[in-house]
Amino acid sequence: MFGKTSWEVSGEAAVPVIAVSLLVFLLYFSLLEGTVGATVGKMVCKIKVVSGDGSPCGLGAAFVRNILRVIDALPFLYLIGIILISRSPKKQRLGDRVANTVVVGAATVAVPPAYPPPPPAPPQPVTEGQTRYCPRCGARAPADAAFCGVCGAAL
Repeated sequence: MFGKTSWEVSGEAAVPVIAVSLLVFLLYFSLLEGTVGATVGKMVCKIKVVSGDGSPCGLGAAFVRNILRVIDALPFLYLIGIILISRSPKKQRLGDRVANTVVVGAATVAVPPAYPPPPPAPPQPVTEGQTRYCPRCGARAPADAAFCGVCGAAL
């Protein structure tokens, strides 16, 4: 490629190689985490990147967290990243803190409930001495009670 039979690149010839490598690196992580929520490695490990509120992180946040990966990698072997992760309650590195993202288990991402919720069951007529059950929480209530003693719902 550079007139040699080796892949060793140095001097001015190294600049385009390093630039292309960094661009591919940044695009790979940012595009996959920003669109799918995980790189191929994260998918294998069943983890994903989400915003601090649990929503998908998006391309902007993924770009910010990955551009700061350079600082996390300093001085060698991600030493700064390891220190920041160990001191963070959410186990976030610098890129995650700035981008307000967090890496979570793929199965722990909450699925929102179907809306609207189903209507509560209509109250059943009660005869003398019969036990009633709360339509909201299912707790037992005396037959003459007007409200549930557990959740406070009207009976």
